[in-house]
Amino acid sequence: MRLVQQRNDTLGYLARVLREFLAESQRFDERRNGFAMSFCLA
Repeated sequence: MRLVQQRNDTLGYLARVLREFLAESQRFDERRNGFAMSFCLA
C-alpha cells in the first residue's frame, strides 16, 4: 500500500514538473514570436 502511494506521489510530481516546463516553453515561444514579429515590422 505504501509503495503504491509513493508511486502516485512520484507520478503527480513528474506531471507537475512537466506541466510547468510546458508552460515555460510556451511563454518562451510567445516571447520569441513577439520578438520576431517586432523585428519584421521594424
